[in-house]
Amino acid sequence: MATYTSGELAVQRRAGLAGPAGNAVRGIRAEVPEVAADFLSEQPMIVVGAADPAGRIWATVLAGEPGFLSVREPGALAIRARPHPEDPLAEALAAPAKVGMIAIEPATRRRMRLNGTSRPYGEGG
Repeated sequence: MATYTSGELAVQRRAGLAGPAGNAVRGIRAEVPEVAADFLSEQPMIVVGAADPAGRIWATVLAGEPGFLSVREPGALAIRARPHPEDPLAEALAAPAKVGMIAIEPATRRRMRLNGTSRPYGEGG
């Protein structure tokens, strides 16, 4: 069953959003539904955040032609892009790392947030 961390729950309470957030937890899944996979495959960018080895949090935009994001198995997003070697996030993603990501479609305001563990493979991230 999906849940929030104690820190997320504390922030939701302070913001007065514990009720709406409780309803939203139903949308948290281990698998990427087909409609979500289709949305991701159409996106030209995704924002990725992670901590570097010193614990500092960094975020960067990874971009590519639509299709550079793909769901090849239910719980895994493949990203055929990596940060520039001088981007602070490049070092953080060089080994498996906890990541948070968001894909946003500004024209429609549709968005999808994903969390997980990155595992570098080949030329992708």
